[in-house]
Amino acid sequence: MTDSITMADFVYHYQLIDFRQIPYQSLFSSTNPAKVLFAILGNFGQDSDENVTTAIVGRLKQTAGNNTAVFRHLQILADLRNLGAFVKQLEQIMALEIKDRETSLYKLGRLEERTELARKLLKEGFETKIIAKVTGLPLSEIKKLSDN
Repeated sequence: MTDSITMADFVYHYQLIDFRQIPYQSLFSSTNPAKVLFAILGNFGQDSDENVTTAIVGRLKQTAGNNTAVFRHLQILADLRNLGAFVKQLEQIMALEIKDRETSLYKLGRLEERTELARKLLKEGFETKIIAKVTGLPLSEIKKLSDN
């Protein structure tokens, strides 16, 4: 492998780094997502590929958040170790978990909004049946709110 650039009036030598000689833990423990990213090329030692890859994806989630560029780079680097398919699978699982969490929070927020609207309508003197129809809340829930 080339370790220099040679042109007519210019020669530059550089040292190549073999990431397989670097324990992945030294990069993994960083708070810098770029360093964590390169852990995928490090020496996994006795640790299984799946365990290390799962840990790296989780650590990147902590350090990079939802920065999709970082995960695209991880996919490219993981392909160099034939771990690309596994990384893609992990990312899909994590995306589904995030989507499920966001959906649950969205539903909770909508319920709180409807409950608040019901309280306001009760305060204005609307009938409980009309409030239930407008908000989509069960009549029993509207009656509980009116008792409070």
